[in-house]
Amino acid sequence: MSGWIKLSRDILTNDIWKRSSDDLRLWTYLLLKCTYGSDSFTYRAGSEKVVVGPGQVLRSFSRISEDCEYSTGNKIVRWSRTKIGRMLKTLEAEGRIRVISQGKLGSLIEITNWAERQDGESYRPKPKPTPAEVQRLWDVWLEELGGKQPHPRLTQRRTKVLMKLYSEQLTKHPGDPLVLFRAVLREVKKSKHHMSVRGYQMPESLFRNVERSERWVLEAISKSKKKTQHSVGRNWRVE
Repeated sequence: MSGWIKLSRDILTNDIWKRSSDDLRLWTYLLLKCTYGSDSFTYRAGSEKVVVGPGQVLRSFSRISEDCEYSTGNKIVRWSRTKIGRMLKTLEAEGRIRVISQGKLGSLIEITNWAERQDGESYRPKPKPTPAEVQRLWDVWLEELGGKQPHPRLTQRRTKVLMKLYSEQLTKHPGDPLVLFRAVLREVKKSKHHMSVRGYQMPESLFRNVERSERWVLEAISKSKKKTQHSVGRNWRVE
C-alpha cells in the first residue's frame, strides 16, 4: 500500500500515547487503512451491501487481528476478538471513532472528523483566549457543574485545558463561544458520562484530549440544530 496521511504531533501528549501500545497500534492502523479522498467504494456479500466513504474503513475482527499481529520475544501476538472489541469501544468512548455497523463483511468504522484531521489548516496555530475569556468560561463551568460550595479553583492545568478547548473547538463554530460552551456542559449533565463524583466533572477529565472535546462540542451543536428544526416545524403556517 502506498500513500500517506497527516498525523498530529500532539499525539505525544495524548492519553493514547501513555496507555498500552496495542491501543496506539490499532488507532494508527485504522488511520492508515481508511478510505482517503472523496471516493466511496461499495462491497457486497450475497444480499449484504456496505458503502465505505471517506474516512471509513471496513474490516473484520479476524482481518484486523491478522494485519496487526507482531512478535515479542519468541512469540507472535495476535489479538482476540474480545480484545479488539474492547479496544474499539475505548476508541469510540474517547470520540476517536464511530462504529457504524457490523455484519458479514466486517465492521464499518468511521474516523471522527477525518477531513479536518487531513486539512493542513487545522494544524496552524490558533489565537489564544485572553485571561478574561478563560475566567468567563470558568464562571460558566461553575454555574453548570460546580455543585455546592466550596467550589473548586481555576488551576493552571484547568486554565490550559479551557484555553485549548476555546481556541481549537469553541471558536471554530459560528456564534458566541460562551453560549456553545454552556450548551456543551448541559449535554454533559444529561449524559450517562456525567458522574456524581466531582473529579469526573473537571475540565481536565472531560476534555482531556482533542477527540473527547470535539465529541462534546459536536453533540451540543447537533442537539441545538434538532431543537431549532423541531421548533420551526411546529410553528409553520400557511398564509
